[in-house]
Amino acid sequence: MNDVAVMQHLLDDLLKDEADHEILMYAGGLIGWRTCDYHHMLNRFDSYWEDFIEAKHPWWKKSALVQVDD
Repeated sequence: MNDVAVMQHLLDDLLKDEADHEILMYAGGLIGWRTCDYHHMLNRFDSYWEDFIEAKHPWWKKSALVQVDD
């Protein structure tokens, strides 16, 4: 989602003097592709967020702790 948020401004800067139609067409395709991904992720964001905040931290499990012998 961050890619979409920063990509438009980045491409604006990179392509501001570009006149090659093919390069501009590929840039538009890139924006479209990433924007589509963004909307698919946005539709599932609440579910992903809930999974993330409910996830157990591996360092909270005693079995995940490394035992150091003196």
